[in-house]
Amino acid sequence: MGGPTSLACLDAGPPAAHHPPMNQNLDDPAVKRRLVVLLLKLTPFAFVLCWVLAALQGAPAFTCTVIAGAAAGATLGAAVSIGLFGSGSRYVFMAVVILIGLANALMR
Repeated sequence: MGGPTSLACLDAGPPAAHHPPMNQNLDDPAVKRRLVVLLLKLTPFAFVLCWVLAALQGAPAFTCTVIAGAAAGATLGAAVSIGLFGSGSRYVFMAVVILIGLANALMR
């Protein structure tokens, strides 16, 4: 097994014309639609997984539900933001992070 290894052998070739890669511009309607659909499908899984993980750490049921609701809300918010603004959704995400940081600083 001497010699350099390359990940080029793992390349499956160019994607099919009807399925552009997800890392393309979010202003492409096909990419945007696929990402929004994926996020909407993952929302229930995010809720359940976060609820279970919080419960495994010993959190009360109400706290588990709040944490899981925040995760599901973030997933839905990302889907809505990408669906409405496309590649401009990065500014929405940045604004949310800044608002959370400000709220955290004010609560200290």
